[in-house]
Amino acid sequence: MVRRLCSIEISIEGGEKVDLIDTYDFHLLESPARVTAPIRDYDKQEFPESAAPEIDRRTVKQPFDYQISLGCWANEDTVNKNIRDFFSSLFTQEKGSDVMVAKEVELFNNYKNVRMKGFAKKWDEKTYTIEGEKGLLVFDFVLYVNDPTSLTDIR
Repeated sequence: MVRRLCSIEISIEGGEKVDLIDTYDFHLLESPARVTAPIRDYDKQEFPESAAPEIDRRTVKQPFDYQISLGCWANEDTVNKNIRDFFSSLFTQEKGSDVMVAKEVELFNNYKNVRMKGFAKKWDEKTYTIEGEKGLLVFDFVLYVNDPTSLTDIR
């Protein structure tokens, strides 16, 4: 039996791989079953005298959002700092401007054995906590995979 690691690693702009558990105390709670990129719809042309449309069978892979749920067991102040630090690392602020530029992120989902490249989407700021001194804060991280061919197996 092969034991799979239930963790996410990322590399930002081709830098060193960082484990989200070790660096931010973010644990993978849920991730898509997706192991292949979605396919674009076929081009088709319909005619009133024919029941079956003519279909161009050529197609390509399509960009997609890859959403994972992460959790951190800590007090709210620690979690908020870790989330701010994490999202700040994914963007560059242009000097003298409000413009932020997304950095390319390579995400390694060690549980599903897939890797892909893309750009972070904004955090929707929806969190769920369990009351108490410490709690489980759960949030979603969405990676826009603009090049669907980057979704590959890492085994």
